[in-house]
Amino acid sequence: MSQNNQLPISLLAAYMQTDYSFTNDSQAITIRLDQNNPDLLAYLQQESITSWAYITAWNPLSFPQTEEYNHSQQQILREQLKDYKVFEGEGKGRDGKWPAEASYFIAGISRDKACEIGLDFGQTAILVSSESLEPELVILHPPSVENNNF
Repeated sequence: MSQNNQLPISLLAAYMQTDYSFTNDSQAITIRLDQNNPDLLAYLQQESITSWAYITAWNPLSFPQTEEYNHSQQQILREQLKDYKVFEGEGKGRDGKWPAEASYFIAGISRDKACEIGLDFGQTAILVSSESLEPELVILHPPSVENNNF
């Protein structure tokens, strides 16, 4: 996991306690940063996927936006991902303090391209595949000190 000293501990904890889920053609898979992910690894191996990312366009810089805005941005993100195998998903904190965010699991995307897209959509962080294909949290935009959501 990439860490940044500017990321508040409470926000890091929120990322660590989130279920990042998606449904492929035959099963629901949940990715967790604080646990092993055998279902994810089995799926990646089965499908010969060697890189992936998990990205949302919701709530840039960790500031809550309207559902209308979030849905609109998510559609724009989906259009940018048209050349990839994409599955719809949802990032949902286990503590219920932050509303679930529509997200995409993107198979075959490079780390650099995923980070570029995450930056374009103002995301504080995204998940990418590490060398072992386990999830890695990459901090893109540390939230400003004015953000008191965490």
